[in-house]
Amino acid sequence: MPETAVTTSAEPDLDAKLAALRASLRALGSVVVAFSGGADSALLAWVATDELGPDRAASVTAVSPSLAGAELDDCRSLAAEWGLRWSTVETDEMANAAYRVNDGDRCFWCKDALMDVVAPMADAAGATVVLGVNVDDLGDHRPGQQAASSRGASFPMVDAGLTKADVRDLSRRLGLRTWDKPAAACLASPRVTSLHPACRRRCVSTDWRGLASSTCCRRSSRPHPCESRGRPSSTPTSAT
Repeated sequence: MPETAVTTSAEPDLDAKLAALRASLRALGSVVVAFSGGADSALLAWVATDELGPDRAASVTAVSPSLAGAELDDCRSLAAEWGLRWSTVETDEMANAAYRVNDGDRCFWCKDALMDVVAPMADAAGATVVLGVNVDDLGDHRPGQQAASSRGASFPMVDAGLTKADVRDLSRRLGLRTWDKPAAACLASPRVTSLHPACRRRCVSTDWRGLASSTCCRRSSRPHPCESRGRPSSTPTSAT
């Protein structure tokens, strides 16, 4: 006789959390998903579209110098694969001096710039902006969450009790190829927070893939190359 499938205790819990996520989205009625293409926002975009339909679930990717070109390409591919109602918007966080400082509050100004563009879209459609924040994110320093929530954004995955591990496990069960996608920090990553402003500007304005192996753009216990060459003038030169 066929072997009986083994059901782990985690599976019913995931089923309950998925049901809670769907219920949270239904309660919102119509949503605009801030879609970066990472595992979290990808799951949220897929479930929102599956539950509400593309007429009531839009997915929007913010395009700026902080987004790697490969990530934008993947968002486009995922939208086509999953039938998302997808669009892009341009954000201009680099115009904000508080963002360019690239300190611990950088994400606040990034999400503030995102909401400047996406919130009016959602308001016009009678929708709510939703972000792929999970329960584990709540324990980190995430000023971007404060900026988004203060502007009316909602976190349905938090409401459903989904952790990062849940997001990956649930994505795998649903057949989403993003289930094991590595986290990809924005190009204004904390990895370059301590660098000289001229080097930070280059890192932010250039695709990180081309700089990942650059000694100049990695933290090190050794003196930073930008500093060893001497400080540039007070006006940073344009990236080349």
